[in-house]
Amino acid sequence: MAARSLTNVVSYDILRSESIKENALQYERIEMNPDVMGGKPVIRGTRVPVELVLRKLGAGMPPEAILVDHPRLTLNDIHAAQAFAPTPMNGRRAQ
Repeated sequence: MAARSLTNVVSYDILRSESIKENALQYERIEMNPDVMGGKPVIRGTRVPVELVLRKLGAGMPPEAILVDHPRLTLNDIHAAQAFAPTPMNGRRAQ
């Protein structure tokens, strides 16, 4: 078995660490509760669905404009919604 270079090990550890932080951020800020918006994923502590944030971003609305529309949200909430988005890369399917 070939030895991995220190650069590859460090790069992998950094990428893995960032991925872990991103996952922690999304779960810290996203909640699914059957009593809130029918169990749809929402930004924690609000009734703002993740889907709404993603639709606004997809329509070209800048994050700053979303924050104006939803003053209880933070930029980290928007990033968490993006991280939560169903994509083939993270293994979740669109609903």
